[in-house]
Amino acid sequence: MEARRLAQVRCNIRHGETRIGIPATHGRNTRVLLGEERPYLIDYHTDIASNSWMPSPVTEVVFDGICIEGRTIAGTLHVRW
Repeated sequence: MEARRLAQVRCNIRHGETRIGIPATHGRNTRVLLGEERPYLIDYHTDIASNSWMPSPVTEVVFDGICIEGRTIAGTLHVRW
């Protein structure tokens, strides 16, 4: 029963100019997250005091990239992205 789990398969994924080679094993999950997170300033919250005001920035993080998740069964990688 262990023989299939000990055999490692190399999966090559290409997305545009990007190429990724990842190891996979029978019955185990495989995940790849490739991209870039960037913070964006979306608003200011203003706190008003008696003598001054101090705006504090509100930011959101945006991920731009690809997430690949799959499982190898009988030498075939079943993937969703």
